[in-house]
Amino acid sequence: MRSVSDVLGAIKAPPKECKAAYQAWLNIQTMTDKEKRAFLDKKNEEATQAALKEIMTPKTWGKSLWSGGKEVKFSFSDWNYSKQENQGLAKQVAIQAKTLSDQLKIDSFNVVLLGGAGVGKTSLAIAMITALRRTGKSAMVISTTELVSKLNRSYDFKDAQREIAKVEQGAYDCDVLLLDDLGTESGGRVKEIRTDMYDLMYRISNARTAKTTIITTNNTPAELGKIYSEKIVSRLLPKRKERCINMNGLKDVRGL
Repeated sequence: MRSVSDVLGAIKAPPKECKAAYQAWLNIQTMTDKEKRAFLDKKNEEATQAALKEIMTPKTWGKSLWSGGKEVKFSFSDWNYSKQENQGLAKQVAIQAKTLSDQLKIDSFNVVLLGGAGVGKTSLAIAMITALRRTGKSAMVISTTELVSKLNRSYDFKDAQREIAKVEQGAYDCDVLLLDDLGTESGGRVKEIRTDMYDLMYRISNARTAKTTIITTNNTPAELGKIYSEKIVSRLLPKRKERCINMNGLKDVRGL
């Protein structure tokens, strides 16, 4: 059996241009046998934990329903506050979103992003989810307008019925769920939502009482209450002010 020193000693030196990798290789060369064993034990444990996360994490991301069918990719480093006239508010909401995402790495609670169309609610919500997925949390995105569209098709097509069932199960399973543009599915008017959508959202909100749900909406909480009823809204919207990211005051920057 090869010794620890033999195993690590067989690792070839990376190019010096790859400074971090080359320095790591140099560090290994100066380790004692005891330090090398501890190093390998740590790497084995990290690999085991990563494998367990992969096994235990539901495959929910692929069940996401994106607006227009196009996945949005965004991280906090992509947030460009200089596009906004009110740069102070643009910085503030990004800091608030980052702070909440850091808290959500070890806790579970709901967050809502409020504001007009095109101000970046979805982008910041995706940045939060991106940060959380990097810690191993499972996530899923549901555009509520796309969900209504699938419900429309489900009455005539069995494939749409199966997709709705998968989306609903994914919404139950994932650690973090984004309900994107909640309220727009009512057709742009503050009116009671259709019964099938109401029932589906009630089941989802009920199933997620101990998990994290992030909501983006153009509507006020009062308007959402008229669309979905206070029973559902009270389950979805956070009670604590610091968990409400108010982006009213920012302008539409789509296309800039």
